[in-house]
Amino acid sequence: MKDIQKIALPGEQALLIEEKPEEALLQFVGKNGIISLTIVVTENGPILQVAGGDLCIRTAHNLRLEAEELTLYGRRKVSLTSDGEMDVAVSRDLKTSARQQFHRAELGCLSLYANDDVEVDGERILMNC
Repeated sequence: MKDIQKIALPGEQALLIEEKPEEALLQFVGKNGIISLTIVVTENGPILQVAGGDLCIRTAHNLRLEAEELTLYGRRKVSLTSDGEMDVAVSRDLKTSARQQFHRAELGCLSLYANDDVEVDGERILMNC
């Protein structure tokens, strides 16, 4: 029989703690019985699993994500927005790929600079259209 600890939380919620040979589980269960957050503690570190509705991480100051590799995936859409500026900088190559790409400067110039050749390749090159 598995030994599962249950700790009562406010709002008729509960924290379940289960120890297994390879991992430990911490599960937050709502009053409806649905698990909203699971923390799987492994020898390689914790894994967070969020189920249910939206997830919002909010801080009054800075948020930094740092990893060997970082992957963001949106099944339908990915949006990056800022009320200020946005900088994208990489030490090596930057590659973008899409069915179509649109680049627009809403106010002012669109500048392209290269330390070497600038290549434009397409079926037709349309300028000032």
